[in-house]
Amino acid sequence: MIQILILEKSREQSSVKAEFDGVVTELNFHQGSMTQPGVPVVEIQDEDNLGIYVEVLAEDAKEIVKGMAFNLVKNGDIIKELSVDRIYPKAQSKVSDLGVEQKRVRIEADLDSTDYKLGTEVDVEIVLQNKENVLLVDKDALYEKNGKKYVVVVNGNDQEEREVITGIDDGNYVEIISGLNEGDIVLVEY
Repeated sequence: MIQILILEKSREQSSVKAEFDGVVTELNFHQGSMTQPGVPVVEIQDEDNLGIYVEVLAEDAKEIVKGMAFNLVKNGDIIKELSVDRIYPKAQSKVSDLGVEQKRVRIEADLDSTDYKLGTEVDVEIVLQNKENVLLVDKDALYEKNGKKYVVVVNGNDQEEREVITGIDDGNYVEIISGLNEGDIVLVEY
């Protein structure tokens, strides 16, 4: 009788039960095969509760907060607007394609439609700051001298060095807070 109870208990402990309804998307072991520590037996996904994640460098993740715009983009155009729903509290070590170890933080957004399949790769942008109706110049038009920023303004045949105060820099364009007017022509260095 005791052996039967022990065998029944052992059978219960060796059974794997899903915590939620879903679709099996990966099966790593089959009935009767030995499992390995650290390897999931099965992967189950809930098709009605999809999300998108991106792993960003830990130093960049410091600037991201819950609720920020998290956009899906294709060819530079926003195809779906979402918002940051979760920021994982711990950075994970990852090795880049170039073999460099990096600390990365996972950022997630819930996806409210089933237009995407599990495992689909998408391009995303997280909007850290957003301003409208601002004056922008190509970053190559700016140069620095004695700790101040300048551009060269073209006025007919003349060129004038003009000090400017800058704002947001997206890596390609820089916001000009003061020093230039809309319509001013500036030289861009290449």
